[in-house]
Amino acid sequence: MSAQQQQDDLLDMEDVSGKRIISTRLHGNVTVREENAIAALEVMSRFAANPNWLVYLPPTMTGQEGKTMSRS
Repeated sequence: MSAQQQQDDLLDMEDVSGKRIISTRLHGNVTVREENAIAALEVMSRFAANPNWLVYLPPTMTGQEGKTMSRS
């Protein structure tokens, strides 16, 4: 694993702490308050799993290629 890949897996607290303003094409600027970012981080840390660790992804979680599979 390269140094860049290792860094990609690490969370930088500055990315989720404090008030953040995110620019989007669809809705312009979106403001994320610090308390909302903290709550989201807590939920993700408790319930999220790295998709690479999962043996099976249900059809609703797979990409476009999963929709072309035939059912037997």
